[in-house]
Amino acid sequence: MSSEGLVDDTTLARSSVVANNAMNRGRGLESYRRELGVDPVRAGGLVPTGTPTAGST
Repeated sequence: MSSEGLVDDTTLARSSVVANNAMNRGRGLESYRRELGVDPVRAGGLVPTGTPTAGST
């Protein structure tokens, strides 16, 4: 670890944080809707209310 508290590239690449990030990027929005019970796009205020999104009924 450097004096600034940063890790080297090899340590970072092997970290659970990087692995989790990579795994989550591969997930589609549908899995978040199913697990959380909300549409993350609508919950984040990215789509006006009443606008259909994929997977909505």
